[in-house]
Amino acid sequence: MLQGPGLKKNTLWYTLGSIVQKFITFLYFAILARAIGVEALGQYSFALSFTSIFVVFIDLGINNFLIREVAREIKNTARYLGNIIIFKLLSGVIIYFIMVAAIFLLGKPIEIRWMVYLAGIMIIINNINGTLYSVIRGYQNLKYESIGIIIGQLTVFSVGLMVIFLKLPTVYLFVPLILSEIIILFYLIIITNRKYQLKPEFIIDISLIKHIIKKSFHFFGASFFGSVFGYIDIVLLSLLSGDQAVGYYSAAQKIPNALRMFPVAFAASIYPTICYYFSKQQKEEIVKIVEKTFEYILLVVTPIVVSVFILARQITQIVYGVKFTASSIPLKIMIFGMFFAFLDYIFVSVLNASSKEKINARNRGIAMIAIILFDLLLIPLYQYQGAAIASTASFFILALLGFIYTYKAINFKLKNIFFNFLKILAISMIMGFIVYVLQDRINFIFLMMVGILSYVIGILISGIISKEDLSYFRNLLKR
Repeated sequence: MLQGPGLKKNTLWYTLGSIVQKFITFLYFAILARAIGVEALGQYSFALSFTSIFVVFIDLGINNFLIREVAREIKNTARYLGNIIIFKLLSGVIIYFIMVAAIFLLGKPIEIRWMVYLAGIMIIINNINGTLYSVIRGYQNLKYESIGIIIGQLTVFSVGLMVIFLKLPTVYLFVPLILSEIIILFYLIIITNRKYQLKPEFIIDISLIKHIIKKSFHFFGASFFGSVFGYIDIVLLSLLSGDQAVGYYSAAQKIPNALRMFPVAFAASIYPTICYYFSKQQKEEIVKIVEKTFEYILLVVTPIVVSVFILARQITQIVYGVKFTASSIPLKIMIFGMFFAFLDYIFVSVLNASSKEKINARNRGIAMIAIILFDLLLIPLYQYQGAAIASTASFFILALLGFIYTYKAINFKLKNIFFNFLKILAISMIMGFIVYVLQDRINFIFLMMVGILSYVIGILISGIISKEDLSYFRNLLKR
């Protein structure tokens, strides 16, 4: 296991990369939405979501398998890498033609079909890049992955702004995505070659490919469920309600998604420590970490939920413009889904650390079925509001299942967590009342500052966070 300075650097680079990526992605999406409008944004989002569902059928869980194998035995890396790239190129071509046939049979307009064709090229290159990233992860170095992600996002941002400035048709917005993946590919080839002296052995070994697919299969389930769960709502919304509904929905969805950088970074920080204590069977330390993590996550997510619910209309207008005001309704609904998504990161970390990956996969399978059923029931009735309700309900189911199995695994104490949550909720509601009263009287920036200040003062007065808590958390991150 990677420990000491290496672990700290990996955590730092992963956190930094995640935050920068989320920020650039969100900023670009906001500019894009303002420039192309609701309907075109719906078409753009549909094409990305539709093709993203097919990604898992190219990878088949191989990337996760490769990380583990490289970490265990480096000497076979070149042989594995060469055969995996050959397999992914072949599977990518097959899946691409299936995707082309599927979008044709759905009867989508030619503009959207071209978006899917270009997005399909992008995901094939992206999958090869994912394989090279997996090798670097296997070498236990997240620095180069984080740099690559940032390079890719900056490429999309800069070239995408040129497309927007030139007022080219929406389909041209997929050119920056393809160019970004090509640049990342060359970057990763240079890193793997010069840093690790690694050159793939392109010698086809059918028995090895069969072995890789077989061993990767149990990773495929979790990837498949997660992929469908993450993208099927936009696809179904497009088919059942049209591009405009997708535009409003995807704009609202992007805001909670951007805020997930906080639990992602937090989970990345504590996960190695939880793994360590599970390996040492120190259950008391695990329970202490989980209880504290619950407290810190609730401290962050609760005031965000209250603030966004109250200020949803202002937020959507500031970020996307007045024409996206209708997005405030699904945003108010989905911000509660974000609450459950934040908590799910805790449960995923604990279950993975305790070697219960199959339970996580099963939970996502149940949530996937739930969101499909909810979407089919609610979208025809309420359009994008129905999709938002379906998303939030599915995240609730996912978090509930994660909570049940995490509680069975470590039997943490609910009483303290519950009472602290009630305190945090009360303070957040007071903050929310202040924000609600002042929202039409002062500037939005000052309003947020007042809200944050009132919340921090309330937390300090309540004594929810003590000096011992802060010291414990600092020591946790140093391990």
